[in-house]
Amino acid sequence: MCDTLVLNGLLIVAQKDARKALEILRKAHFFVKLFPTPPAAFAGCSISLALNSENLKTAREKLESLGVRVLKSLYLDKNIIGEFYEHPGY
Repeated sequence: MCDTLVLNGLLIVAQKDARKALEILRKAHFFVKLFPTPPAAFAGCSISLALNSENLKTAREKLESLGVRVLKSLYLDKNIIGEFYEHPGY
């Protein structure tokens, strides 16, 4: 079983591509979860693919090779859950 606390990287894709991107990465054996994008990471409402930052580059290349446009990738100071508690956006 994988731990959500290791999810310290984000790939932001268009909402219309989020489900497809999730399926691609899971089939490629990445531990990935969908999360709302933390407000401090991206202006506006969007969905992010959270994964271990060690896999960001490889995951991005995989998605782009299959035609999924990655809008932004970033490394988080903490895991995805910690980002919400540190920067709730209000």
